[in-house]
Amino acid sequence: MTIPEAETADVNKVTSSLVEEVFNALGLSKTGFACRNFGWTIKPLARRLAVLTVPCDHDLKNYGSQVATANFVHNFVSDVKARGTETIPYEGPVIVASNHPGAYDSFSIISKIPRPDTKIIVSDIPFLSYLPTIKKHVLYATSEPSSRINAVRASIRHLQEGGCLTIFATGLIDPDPEVWGEAEASQHLEHWSPSLELFMKKVPQAKLVVTITSGVLDPWWGKSWLTHFLKPGVDRRRLAEFGQVISQLLRPGHKLYTPHISFAPPVTLDDLGRGEGEAMRNMIMSAKALLKIHMATSW
Repeated sequence: MTIPEAETADVNKVTSSLVEEVFNALGLSKTGFACRNFGWTIKPLARRLAVLTVPCDHDLKNYGSQVATANFVHNFVSDVKARGTETIPYEGPVIVASNHPGAYDSFSIISKIPRPDTKIIVSDIPFLSYLPTIKKHVLYATSEPSSRINAVRASIRHLQEGGCLTIFATGLIDPDPEVWGEAEASQHLEHWSPSLELFMKKVPQAKLVVTITSGVLDPWWGKSWLTHFLKPGVDRRRLAEFGQVISQLLRPGHKLYTPHISFAPPVTLDDLGRGEGEAMRNMIMSAKALLKIHMATSW
């Protein structure tokens, strides 16, 4: 695909932003000595990823979220295997709430949602701001209270307009169940955000689709010694996903993965319960039950 001149400038900006994000994943300053003096070493890889994201932005504008994400994610995966897609509503307000094992889980999930209007809540990912169409489908919820409030308001507005919202319910990178096991993954489901209940109560006609994703992270990267100089937990998981994506960019097509996604049947607020905290408790119970089924499935 030939990239027009104006979009080539976007590639350059995305590239620079991606370089900074890699150093941030390493626990280093985006503007510090290491990034300024050694950023050039990873710039070619960052540019490869940037060149992939620009066509994704075009596809999103022309064909919608499902087609755009499906086209993009197949640069990194051989297939996305999903069960339960047939029950996802084709119209009306829908919340797809999932665990977040990282890497390409967002693209994998949205590629299986049969509608073009999906928006997603993410933490601060600066390079997306240089992709004009993707930027419109992303709702930022950073550590700043004002950012979180704006994301909540925008999410409610999108649902009230009949849109589909995808949310990673802990707001952090979770353990991939196929790498760290069902027990650890289940523990992290306990930390799903109460904002899910808020969304359901603010838009009572919305339907919730609990989702479990696995198989996006290579076990080698998940437990690699290369991540051990960071403290256990989310920092190691973030570095593992960066390492995996970089290795795939170094050798395009050499190793592709197969994410597994389970979508539960949609439920309403009446199904979950309207009592204080009742809906949230039932969401977490549903997620744990779905995880158990998901891990027992022969993919």
